[in-house]
Parts: sequence; C-alpha cells; structure tokens
Amino acid sequence: MTILGMGGLGKTTLAQCLYNDNEVQKHFDLTAWAWVSDDFDVFRVTKTIVESVTSKSCYNVNLDILRVELKNSLKDKKFLLVLDDLWNEKYNDWHHLIAPLSSGKKGNLVNTLLKEQLLPTSLKFLGLQSFNGLKLLEGKGFQHLTYLQELQIFNCQSLESLPEDQLPSSVEFLRIDGCPLLEARYQNQKGKHWSKIAHIPAIKINNEFII
Repeated sequence: MTILGMGGLGKTTLAQCLYNDNEVQKHFDLTAWAWVSDDFDVFRVTKTIVESVTSKSCYNVNLDILRVELKNSLKDKKFLLVLDDLWNEKYNDWHHLIAPLSSGKKGNLVNTLLKEQLLPTSLKFLGLQSFNGLKLLEGKGFQHLTYLQELQIFNCQSLESLPEDQLPSSVEFLRIDGCPLLEARYQNQKGKHWSKIAHIPAIKINNEFII
C-alpha cells in the first residue's frame, strides 16, 4: 500500500499511527520500519530491515548473505514492513530489495485495514500495488472513507472485484492497471460490474481513459 503526497503533508505520521496501532500489530508476527530516502542503497535498506526484524545489530557486509538472513528471518511469518521516504522507481533496485520478502506468510494487510476501519476518514488518495494474493476488497471499510477522491490499483493479478457496494460517492478518479480480472469485469459498458463504477467522473483502465 502506498501513501503519496507532497513533503510535510504528514505521510510518515499517518504510517506511524497505523504501524503502532495495537489492532494492526496483533495481526503480524513481525514488524519492521526502514528509512529509504532519495539515495536508494539496497544494502543499507536491507541491513536496516534485518536489524529491525531481529532486534539486534548486524555487522554483515555481504548483500547476498544479508538477503539470505532476511529471507530466513521472515520464513512463514506474517510481517508488516514500512519503507519510509521511498522515492526510487527503478525496477532493478526495487526487485533486489523485495526478493527476500517472498518467504513470508501470505496475509491481507489491505482488508485488515479496511475491515477494522483503521484508515483515516480524511484520506483522499489510496494506491494499491502488487498485492498478488489479494482477491477481494472489503466493502465495509471503504464506506467510511468519505473524502476519498482517487483510487489507483496496479498489478494486483488475483484481484477479482471491487467492493460489492459502490465505492464512496466522493471518488472522482479510478485507475486500474495490470489487473486482468478487474479489467474484464469493469470494461466500459461491457463488463459485468460496470454499473458499480459508472458514477465515477474519470476512469482509466489499462492506461486508457474510458470516461
């Protein structure tokens, strides 16, 4: 899940509130927080995650060994990882960083946050990216997001449907990319569930504006 906004808007504060919330914490075996910054250093960030997960200092200077240690530490664990101040969009850097994370237990942070209504009602933008195990979105949690203006969903290959109830009437822009099951269901006037999003003023699916 991505929190976007200009500097000083309170993105880190919001993430900290969710990260430290008891209702969120109880759903995970491990939690970790890593500061990334513009100077994206895979070794430094991986080392920080290892130290956060293991709660001890790490003196290893070999990235491959660090990645193995991280993978073993997360094996079959449900974990919450926050990457703070992340600006780098280079695929290779991102791929090298997240590769060891695949050993963790598959969970559903998105629906946990929605079901427990832990996202703030003042939230205006919500972005979901690469939640490959996500199949459905919890409808109840969306209804209290009365200020939500933009919902963007990227590369959620297994996501089959948006909430059964309509998205909040405040939503002005919906974008869906790299989600083949969603794209099929919500095609302009042809998809089975098109009527559930037809009220949104601007919709972009698979990089094409359909409204």
